[in-house]
Amino acid sequence: MFLNRIFYEESFELIKKWSWSEIKYGLEKSFITCEDVILYARNILDEDTEDFDLVLNLSIANENEVADVLISLISNEKTEDDNIIRSKWIFSFVYNSFIKAYDISQVIDEVYTTFNYPDEISMLVGYMPCEDCNTIDERIEQYIKDGKIMWIL
Repeated sequence: MFLNRIFYEESFELIKKWSWSEIKYGLEKSFITCEDVILYARNILDEDTEDFDLVLNLSIANENEVADVLISLISNEKTEDDNIIRSKWIFSFVYNSFIKAYDISQVIDEVYTTFNYPDEISMLVGYMPCEDCNTIDERIEQYIKDGKIMWIL
């Protein structure tokens, strides 16, 4: 399964800014590990970091403490809609496979199944009908362009 092979470096290298709710979602779905969460905390830690003390605690936490510190960090941020969080992770996997030149159709099929057939990428799945008459490659490029505007720029 491709999604289980995604690690911190790939998940967070292309999209630099993640909310703690998004991080927790990735951890709960096993897209990332506790080690990845700790490494992310270490990488974003500087004097301007919001909730510096909590992020510092997370950066030195052991695996058993990660969930509790994440809950504290999440309580200090604006509540995020689960669908938005899920969409960011979906984009992350599709974008990652696009950039890294993985078999994108295989990745899209796996993401489509893993995330319970989300409408937002159904037009990227080869066996699904599409109404816009664009090729799969054109639809993928448009999805990446739109996602970059939403999640990266």
